[in-house]
Amino acid sequence: MLSPSRPRHASRLLPFLALALAALCALVLSACGTDDPTQARTPEGTVVTGPGVSAEAPPFTPEYAKLPQRIRLLGLPPTGKEKYHVHALMRIYQDGLLVPVPANVGIDLKRKVISPIHTHDATGVLHFESNKPFPHTLGDVFEIWGVTLGPGQVGSLKNGDGRTVRVYVNGKRVTDPATYAVKKNDVIVIRYDDGSQNVPLNPDTKALKDANAGKGLCGASTGKKKATSCTLMTQS
Repeated sequence: MLSPSRPRHASRLLPFLALALAALCALVLSACGTDDPTQARTPEGTVVTGPGVSAEAPPFTPEYAKLPQRIRLLGLPPTGKEKYHVHALMRIYQDGLLVPVPANVGIDLKRKVISPIHTHDATGVLHFESNKPFPHTLGDVFEIWGVTLGPGQVGSLKNGDGRTVRVYVNGKRVTDPATYAVKKNDVIVIRYDDGSQNVPLNPDTKALKDANAGKGLCGASTGKKKATSCTLMTQS
């Protein structure tokens, strides 16, 4: 007696349908991307280059020899009486360990060359100071620093061996970091690891608050008055 069943040709199609479905899923995942740190594929995007910019290993030391050229190529405005003065905070982690953002990024004390994008200390506070507002990206920060930055790369740290470079701003992932326009009070976290480390994406912002309050080497204000020019103070 024949029991009711589906046609035999339908059962033969099942393996082919499964393969087609798997291929479609792979295509969708590749198009959408992944946040899996074990995936070493480097996404497309802007990579910071320029005179003196290099893919050096941490700790990242400021490059000064070609700093004037980079300032000129970026078309940055002059410093002086800071009618425009904002801050952001940056943290960099390698395998869960903090990589310091050094003092005097963009400030060559020996040659008295000062970029409107700079640091005054090693707190990780980024200063954007000029006589007028100007656009500034995270790529500009690293170009002034003299360190390569791009999707899947910061300095010599690159995607591979189960570890990836990921950039977050205010806790949210940024996939093309060099083009990100840094805003007032942004908190930037760059991490390079395999994802197993406990890296704070919203780190403590005391240093940023102190800079905004005019504390430390140079803030946005001193008491009830605007701060005197930080860059002029540096030059003196």
